[in-house]
Amino acid sequence: MKKLLSVTASVVLCASVVTACGGSPTETSGAVGSSVDCTAAANKVVAAGRADVAPFLPATPVDAAKVKGKTVWLIQNSVTPLVTAVTKGMTAAGERVGVTVKAVSGEGSIPTIVSAVSQAVAQKADGIVLLAIAPTAVSAQVAEAKAAGIPVVDTYNSNVGTDMSAAGFFGHVSADYAAGGKMIAAWMMADSSCSLNAAILGNAALAPHKAQSDAAQAEFKELCGGPCKSDFETLDLPKLATSSGPQVQQVLRRNPDMKYVYSNLDGAVTFIGPAIEQSGSTDVKVASMGGDTASLGRIRSGDSVQKSVVAIAPQLYQGYAFMDQIMRGMTGAAAVNWTLPIRFVDSSNVGASDADIFPRFAGVEDSFAKLWGVS
Repeated sequence: MKKLLSVTASVVLCASVVTACGGSPTETSGAVGSSVDCTAAANKVVAAGRADVAPFLPATPVDAAKVKGKTVWLIQNSVTPLVTAVTKGMTAAGERVGVTVKAVSGEGSIPTIVSAVSQAVAQKADGIVLLAIAPTAVSAQVAEAKAAGIPVVDTYNSNVGTDMSAAGFFGHVSADYAAGGKMIAAWMMADSSCSLNAAILGNAALAPHKAQSDAAQAEFKELCGGPCKSDFETLDLPKLATSSGPQVQQVLRRNPDMKYVYSNLDGAVTFIGPAIEQSGSTDVKVASMGGDTASLGRIRSGDSVQKSVVAIAPQLYQGYAFMDQIMRGMTGAAAVNWTLPIRFVDSSNVGASDADIFPRFAGVEDSFAKLWGVS
């Protein structure tokens, strides 16, 4: 069966220069100057990324009275702990405004996902939210929904600010993946005193991966130059559980001086982390993007190869953000350039629990309720 792995189903998120698996290292030029200058500049980026962040909330309200009694289909790529948590958040948001959320899993199968979107259109859904589903996989169905007057919201695909209206979408909700790539590149440079050899793992077919990777390469070029080398490795996402571990071991055997591995998605670290440890490469350090509970726990433990992550805002908040955007589509309001906040996390700010990562998000659901005019 043909499979489609979501950006967040494995939890979000290939790298800059798209080469075949095992491609040659990419050197950058045009650095700021000496390694001391580079390290100082990189440390500044990392410090800014570590700072606590506030929730993003739209400036314009939504009249929740107009959506009471409506039904929104939330079509999931597949079911994972993160997807379950986000779905729970969106369902809770729906309960605040009287909207029923019908969650349907695509089971990681393109035919199943296509069928689910078609069913939503046929059953006259009031709105459709696609959770980590590649827009190209359901382009015909999105067009059908638009023709039927059903707003469709994309989540996680493309970088913030991307206009997806030409593809039939009302709007989308995304994180700033480019900023995340910049943070991780800066951390690797700061940690290595701007002399590093890194492997970047991902899949350039996914826009969030490419955004991260392009930004990381740009940061290498701007701050470091020749002393910073990176090798892009294409992950086989449908076979991630069985292929990514052996793949990273092969990369490290081929490049024994490679000390950094940057995964564009948290989900891969579950498999590449143990593989790195089993290979005996105990001095290799891993970073990723997403901020799932497993990644935060590995950093918190202090005994894992994973040392840092760019965490995306809490899943409860994400669910409320999805509901806010689709409500705007159902009420005829303009779409919001929804930006899910991110934060760079390492041992210095991981805290004692996941709640410590985004402390200013406590009670954010009440802020949404106020924005929507409900209690």
